[in-house]
Amino acid sequence: ALAYSPWTISYPAPSTLNPLNAIYGPWHDVDPSVPPFGTVAFGTFGTAPNRFFVYNFCSVPMFQCNDTLFTGQIILFEGTNIIETNIGEKRLCPTWNSQAAIHGLQDSTGTVAVIVPGRNFPEVWTAFNEGTRFTPNGNSYDITSVPYAPVPFAVGGLVWKDENGLEVGSGFDVTVNPDSTTQYIATLASCGFSSDTLTITVGSVAAELFATNISCASSNDGSVLADPVGNFPPYNYVWIDASGDTLQVNSSSSSDSLINITSGTYLVTITDSGGCVSSYNITVGSNPFNAAFTISPALICFNDEVSFTNNSEGDNLSYNWLFGDGTSSDLENASHIYDAPGTYEVQLVISGQAGCIDTVTQQLQVYPNILPGFSVSDAPYCVGNEISFTDVSVGNAGLWEWDFGDGTTSTVQNPTHTYSVPDTFLVHLTVTDNFCGQGEFSTFIVVNTIPTPQLREDTILCTNEPLILSANAAGTSYLWSTGDTSPTISVPAPEETTNYSVIVDNYGCIGTDSVLISIDCVFGLPSAFSPNGDGKNDLLHPLGSLLSDYQMIIYNRWGQEVYNRRTNNLLEGWDGQLNGEPQEMGVYVFIINATFVSGESFSKTGNITLVR
Repeated sequence: ALAYSPWTISYPAPSTLNPLNAIYGPWHDVDPSVPPFGTVAFGTFGTAPNRFFVYNFCSVPMFQCNDTLFTGQIILFEGTNIIETNIGEKRLCPTWNSQAAIHGLQDSTGTVAVIVPGRNFPEVWTAFNEGTRFTPNGNSYDITSVPYAPVPFAVGGLVWKDENGLEVGSGFDVTVNPDSTTQYIATLASCGFSSDTLTITVGSVAAELFATNISCASSNDGSVLADPVGNFPPYNYVWIDASGDTLQVNSSSSSDSLINITSGTYLVTITDSGGCVSSYNITVGSNPFNAAFTISPALICFNDEVSFTNNSEGDNLSYNWLFGDGTSSDLENASHIYDAPGTYEVQLVISGQAGCIDTVTQQLQVYPNILPGFSVSDAPYCVGNEISFTDVSVGNAGLWEWDFGDGTTSTVQNPTHTYSVPDTFLVHLTVTDNFCGQGEFSTFIVVNTIPTPQLREDTILCTNEPLILSANAAGTSYLWSTGDTSPTISVPAPEETTNYSVIVDNYGCIGTDSVLISIDCVFGLPSAFSPNGDGKNDLLHPLGSLLSDYQMIIYNRWGQEVYNRRTNNLLEGWDGQLNGEPQEMGVYVFIINATFVSGESFSKTGNITLVR
């Protein structure tokens, strides 16, 4: 006793090095010598030959882990030799002896042991609120689980201590002589401690004190009450405020109160019929009384319903909401729809009992819904030309959806687009505001074709030859380099090489073309030809693309006419024969009378040589 166990838990049972003829219920290391100590107790209960012996551990500190407590009980039953263990709380001490513990029985020789499975050395285990029964069976025991049912019992008698922990007596009655108000505690040891407290008041008047707070900081509806708990009436009361002013003096056989006061600390002095005097401070506080509210939604758009939620503190409140646009409400929680965007001051006035009033104001912003719109780059709008679209929406646009009316779309804020065909297109913009909804805007644009005028190829003309030029392109207006404004013009051939141009305007879409007119009335006749049938120079005819017709007369050297013909086919001519007979080689005389396409006549005489 009063010493440490000589055995260390180092061997599994059975073992001669472990305690012999022992009940391990369980065997582990505890230390009842350190706070909070716990209770180790035992006792015998019942009547022979059916008594039972109880060995009890209640909240005993584990060795080295003193904050870890063990509660358990071993019960030995007389007559049956049954042994039960009730483990209420068996935890681990990780810092001592590898957390070793054994739960079971070992005989006097150390060669036979009955151990609960899983609870032999070196196994680590815990248990809570469990019962185990060891029932004799020949030279051994059977192990079964039973409900946790420890035997409750008290150990020792009542122990009395004062408020400083000094023991002043034991038993059911003690006599004390306090010289001041003292508290006494009566304790009965068991598994845990049962206790009660008694306060003896010396030389004072004990009283219960009550205070009623004022409704708000500006009100005076507070009150205090003192109610003596002794039995020595009548009582004299003197009430004094924090400034030392006496507010009320009264005599009563029971309680007394002070009403209609503001917040603060009040002193009441009570004198009973026995001459005992006590003074108490009683504090009257102020109940919370504050106007407060929240607004939702956080972002408010035009035509949205706004909710105002009252969060005020106070009792028996009435409400007056002022929404800042001339309207109001007396509901506890209000809602409102503003009829115009803008900034509004919202005020909540709360009224309570005792004339309490408080006001709170918040500012809210009602945002306008988005006003969609876009502009288009200046006309004209022509096929193949880039057109710019500029978002001019009013608001906080964050998303753009363009439809150009030809099956193409865009999501950029300011897109460009090129149309491939002429038509009237409906351009549509859907714009989404970062705050307040969506808006749509549309407009028609007319896309026209760029004219492609095609004048004649560059041409050679004779002087004064008539010239007709046509733009060959549809348009709404024409402007020639001559100043003419019709689709087709007729002008005399210029006296010198001249460039003619036309500008065709199709609703602002412009197309141009030009032609170079050269002046050169050309006439020529070969000096010789060879009508030998080889396909080269077989036919004598004039050279010149500007002739309208000509007459060619051929004479041989004897003055005989061998050819005379007028034609407008410049490819016709003399084949070197007369009446189907080839003419001899030699020099021949020709006379040419020609007319140019300009109407100008021309004559020429000369020689031509026929060779074969």
